[in-house]
Amino acid sequence: MSKFVKDVIGGVEIAAGIVVGALSGWTGIGLLFAANLITAGVGQVLSGIGTLIAGSGQSIVSPTSVGGGTAFATRNPIASRQVIYGKAVTGGTFAFERPFEITHR
Repeated sequence: MSKFVKDVIGGVEIAAGIVVGALSGWTGIGLLFAANLITAGVGQVLSGIGTLIAGSGQSIVSPTSVGGGTAFATRNPIASRQVIYGKAVTGGTFAFERPFEITHR
């Protein structure tokens, strides 16, 4: 789904609110519906603008480019696990870390 959908829906809500308000003479129940439609439309437009500004956040360099998650490593023994087959750059929880190199001679 396109990122512009929220902006389009918000624009339609604002336009509908203006039409309802104008047809009702901006009085009574028409004013109530118009105000609610315009307020909802402004919220949708602002939300859509925020989505456009934020972007997807996905990058080849970013450790969170696939599946989201944290962009830094943490130590939490009870965090949910992520199974990776092959090689991947990830941020997240250390499941196991050796404190020193073990060599068998």
